[in-house]
Amino acid sequence: MLSTSHDFTAEGVSAACSTELREVDSRNPYIREFQGNPQDSPFSAISLRLPRNPPAGPDSLLVLTPAIRLTQADLTDRFDLSPDRADINPHIPPEGTISFRETRGNRTLVLQFTARSRILRRIAVNESSAAAEPHADTGTP
Repeated sequence: MLSTSHDFTAEGVSAACSTELREVDSRNPYIREFQGNPQDSPFSAISLRLPRNPPAGPDSLLVLTPAIRLTQADLTDRFDLSPDRADINPHIPPEGTISFRETRGNRTLVLQFTARSRILRRIAVNESSAAAEPHADTGTP
């Protein structure tokens, strides 16, 4: 999802994740929201938020919930999980979270782990629609 050169679309994410994303009602007039629950996949849930009027709309956000148990140690060879990239939030139950960010072009990947056990909770990819510096939003779908 980080290396693809085109903007996120429901069709593109559906194909990449081998699941059907269905549009769900959104009370936010600026976004369209899609959700999927793949079978036999490394993800148990997929949420995609797209601007209703690109490119002037808000950023796109793809949130993946892992269906398999992965730890921070499992991913250290593939991602820069150094302490200077860490963001700790002790207020997310049950044990707090630690997140790591990696930016490539207009996309920011956020890997969110439980703070103590370091089990992967969520993967978020924020796609910035503006030429400005990208930022990450790890809000719950």
